[in-house]
Amino acid sequence: MLNRFWFFIALGLLFFTACFKNSFQSSLAPKEHFDRGMEQFNNQQYKKAQKHLDVYIQLRQDSVFTPQAIYYVGESFYHLKKYSEAQQYYNRLKWNYPNNPLASVANEKINMCYQAQFQEAKRMFDKEDYLDARDAFKVIILSSRAGAVIDSARFYYADCYYHTKEYILAISEFQRLRQLFSESPLADDAQFKIAMCYYKLSPGYALDQEYTLQAIKEFQLFLELYPDSEYRQEGDARYLDLRMKIAKKEYKTGDLYRKMGEFEAAIISYQKVMNEYYDTSYAPEALYWQGVCYKNLKDWSAAREAFSKFVGNSKYSQHKYQSRAQSALEAINKKLEVTQSN
Repeated sequence: MLNRFWFFIALGLLFFTACFKNSFQSSLAPKEHFDRGMEQFNNQQYKKAQKHLDVYIQLRQDSVFTPQAIYYVGESFYHLKKYSEAQQYYNRLKWNYPNNPLASVANEKINMCYQAQFQEAKRMFDKEDYLDARDAFKVIILSSRAGAVIDSARFYYADCYYHTKEYILAISEFQRLRQLFSESPLADDAQFKIAMCYYKLSPGYALDQEYTLQAIKEFQLFLELYPDSEYRQEGDARYLDLRMKIAKKEYKTGDLYRKMGEFEAAIISYQKVMNEYYDTSYAPEALYWQGVCYKNLKDWSAAREAFSKFVGNSKYSQHKYQSRAQSALEAINKKLEVTQSN
């Protein structure tokens, strides 16, 4: 019973709305709708203007005043900040009446709509309303006529994903921006953000480092392509940070082998740190412990070479292992002297 009651209420409302609409349309002659619509537009009563002019368009689709009515319905929606609806009428005017003087004006207003839509989306973005901002930017992106704002809309669309920590989706969108608009002023920002997405995805050093290695590649590309970018300094810092993480993983692997007595395997890991991550703080420690491993293997010549490199490197003069390396080197030299004398 209750469902049936609401059904009849809804049916009555639909009937009333239809009657009201018909009475609205039939109470005035077509030209009166046009005149009243224009009068209300001039009085900034845009909602009423839109309704009257729309009725006129429906009743007089081939009138001399129809292009003007279409244009001012678009203008009414524009002033009401309903930019998608405004664009529909501006486009309708352009397509149906391309030779009308208002068609060129409508073309300019279409671009103004995109600018206004972009500013509205950017306002949401600045308020950290990333979900609504993303939807708004997508509307602009899906248009083939977004013009001057299209690359910016794509950038902020991707950046919305970045700020909601949907990094894989953000990477895809930033990459698409770089592919489609390689000459855009935002191309370097997009490449930096791609690298930052992988940076954010990079886990602790003990876990799989696929994302870390990809982040290193992306920062390398950024630093090579855009040496004058405003993000250069931060890119350098992030790049070194990532290399430190990989160096730490390899160094800790060497430590694990050394503590297990697998000295040859440890030497390989330490050597990799020195060869590939020589610019990190793990390089001198890898060199020192490599010397220790050679010493444990009683490879005195290789041990002396490792400790000699450590002691002879001026960059390591204040290192915490400097005194240990000196002592180890002195002990090995004495041992080799005794061996040679015998």
